Amino acid sequence: MSDPCPARLPGGERECVHCAERFHCGIDDPGGCWCAREHSPLPAPLEHGRAGCLCPECLAREVAAAG
Repeated sequence: MSDPCPARLPGGERECVHCAERFHCGIDDPGGCWCAREHSPLPAPLEHGRAGCLCPECLAREVAAAG
C-alpha cells in the first residue's frame, strides 16, 4: 500500500493540512489508518487531489460538507 500522506512526523504522527493539528495516523498500525476505518469509502471529491492528511475533526467536516 502506498502512503497517501507522505509528511510523517516523529512517532507516526501527521500534521493536518487544514489546521496544523497533530494526530496519530495509524497507517502502519495493524488495522490501518483511522480515516479508512471511519470514512470508507470517502466521498468522491475527497478521494482525489488531497495533498496530505486531515485530522479527525477537519475530515469529519469535509465528509459532512460533501454529503
